[in-house]
Amino acid sequence: KNGSHGQQVVNLSAWWLPVDDVMAPRIVLQHGNNVNNNDWTVHVAAYHLRSMGFAVLLTNLRDHGSSEDSNHAAMGWAWDYFLDVSAAWEYAVQDKDGLLGGPQQKRLVGMYGLS
Repeated sequence: KNGSHGQQVVNLSAWWLPVDDVMAPRIVLQHGNNVNNNDWTVHVAAYHLRSMGFAVLLTNLRDHGSSEDSNHAAMGWAWDYFLDVSAAWEYAVQDKDGLLGGPQQKRLVGMYGLS
């Protein structure tokens, strides 16, 4: 997603953890600082959300996990992370690639952030 202050556009990686109901509510689950979507803290939250019937999109921020690196070598004090999180939410709503079972109503897509 483009930022208005020179933030770089990068490709993000994510894991999709569906439930049986294709149109179940979706949660975009965002890892905290210095970990990625392969951290146990994220897995525990994803497990509980799925057990309650939510489909979960586990995303990686830029410079984390298998997402692309940005052009700033050190932590950017999150000046571009809000773009990653909002792009992940939009992806969970729109499902432009058709990988999540189709578009979902905005009111049925939530965010869950760990820190």
